[in-house]
Amino acid sequence: MFSSDDIKNSNLLDEYQYAMYGKVYKVDEAKNEMYFYLNDNHIYLYKFKSVILASFGGLLMSLKGNSQYLKKIQNDIRIYLLIKSS
Repeated sequence: MFSSDDIKNSNLLDEYQYAMYGKVYKVDEAKNEMYFYLNDNHIYLYKFKSVILASFGGLLMSLKGNSQYLKKIQNDIRIYLLIKSS
């Protein structure tokens, strides 16, 4: 995880085709839902316990995952979304 100063003072943004700056407006750690994913004729089951909601100037993102991986993301922090095409 990078801070805003790390992003601004490095050339990390040059490595991506699109970048957005947003704000986390809700962190919900009370979820215990299951998600099924079908890929190559296999069904994968994921359980997640955290839901992060962020806004990027009106574009909303819902990020779901295991709490141990999302624990650094707190409510009311600013985040970058970096997108790279393959």
